[in-house]
Amino acid sequence: MADKGFDVKDAVEKRGASLNLPPYLNSGQAQFDEDEVEKTRRIAEVRIHVERIIGRIKCYHILDGNMPLTLHPVLEDIIHTCAYLTQFQSPIIASKADTTIGKSSNPVSGCPDEALLGGDSESYFSQGQPDSIQ
Repeated sequence: MADKGFDVKDAVEKRGASLNLPPYLNSGQAQFDEDEVEKTRRIAEVRIHVERIIGRIKCYHILDGNMPLTLHPVLEDIIHTCAYLTQFQSPIIASKADTTIGKSSNPVSGCPDEALLGGDSESYFSQGQPDSIQ
């Protein structure tokens, strides 16, 4: 899934995947036809969940600010670890059997509640991390 302007079709196809792009109005086109409206709706239904997962990954403040170049060799591992940690949070889509939102996270962002962290979440995630690596 990508937006207009991201030229990633070749890279996606090399990996054996398909690319889903929302339709865009061409010059002179007043509105979408029915098929384009339906495709846009289906992509939007999935996109909201992708955006919510990205928001959960951003909760790990290790990704905030500038990263020193010395972390370049492990940057992908850091991002993957943050993504893996989101798997331990409550699901972003509630099952029909479980319609309650867990009390361990903010229902909007999915980030751990500040009360459960014993204060503000920013200080919780930054504890024990050096300002820079030398």
